[in-house]
Amino acid sequence: MPILVGIQNAPQFIGIGLSDAGLVELNRRHPNVSILKAEGDAIQSDQIAEAAAGVFDLFNGRNGIDLIDTLRAGFVGVIPSPDAVDVEARVYDLYRAGDTEEAEWRFKEILPLLSFLMISVDHLLCYGKRLTARRIGIDEVFDRVPAQPPRRFGLDLTAHWSGGLGPLGT
Repeated sequence: MPILVGIQNAPQFIGIGLSDAGLVELNRRHPNVSILKAEGDAIQSDQIAEAAAGVFDLFNGRNGIDLIDTLRAGFVGVIPSPDAVDVEARVYDLYRAGDTEEAEWRFKEILPLLSFLMISVDHLLCYGKRLTARRIGIDEVFDRVPAQPPRRFGLDLTAHWSGGLGPLGT
């Protein structure tokens, strides 16, 4: 039995990646490469879903800011950072259960936070890490250098947009 292989394709974040045609060709040559974590907006998600025509189990990243639209495009789900993963999982469950109205309502509650955190990868690592630490009860955060240092205003905005989130998993 072949081992399934997944890849992450994030050209807009790392400056290089495979084209949609290149991803499909990779799967054609190696069918076990059948899981893809894309890192694109909803329009790009629709484009890769159409190009792939079902050969991949498609996931998106971008911290889940396109969660519902990505599902609409035919993706299996998203692989977000952990800062609001419990809420995103609830949105996912509601959407898959057909309660799209409730899913969208709950998603709109966290979208400003997700958008704030996803300004850039460095920004997400700086403020998302601190939010996750707060939510799981860790008081002190250590950054690996080089790292974007937090600013007081950024911490205040993180607290503002995440104000309704309690401990992770509650």
